[in-house]
Amino acid sequence: MAFVHSKINIKKKYIYLWPDGITSKIFFKKKKIPGRVILRGLKNDKSFQNIYLINKKSNLDLQYIKKKFYKKKIYNINSPYGSANTIIRAIKYKILKIKKKSLIIIALPTPKQEIIAAYISNIYINYKIVCIGGALDFERKNLKIPIFFSSYLESLWRLKFEPYRRLKRLLLSIFIVFKRWICHEYKNF
Repeated sequence: MAFVHSKINIKKKYIYLWPDGITSKIFFKKKKIPGRVILRGLKNDKSFQNIYLINKKSNLDLQYIKKKFYKKKIYNINSPYGSANTIIRAIKYKILKIKKKSLIIIALPTPKQEIIAAYISNIYINYKIVCIGGALDFERKNLKIPIFFSSYLESLWRLKFEPYRRLKRLLLSIFIVFKRWICHEYKNF
């Protein structure tokens, strides 16, 4: 889910929106880069001094980040369950304390993580934000996704872990994309 699809201006700053999975292939002719690939590619370099992990509370995720970025100061911002706006309201004071030269890793479901990233980008100038979705679960557990599913059908493969929640989300996403396609809302892309 990490490629540029559309650039929009929010308060004279640009953010990039990423369609996820099969949507990117069918409607936008773009290649999807999974969050786990992005996470693996992150280096422990001097371009940032602090890491802020925004996720649901998970000590295992935090331990993974501490091990990967062993020379950095790590801060965990616990995200409550709820909509993106609920999450922003709950963590906005913690977001305001983010230090300069920081890497912000958001490990929440799409589109919540992108909405939170847009909110943060309207506050800070000197930052890096990476939205990785469920990549920490996959990397920490060392899960291997079959090649057939890894390109664009990963959502179907993930159904085996939380079938009811994921199926509901998948069907809703398909409905929204289909409705927008029928209504020609994708004509500018």
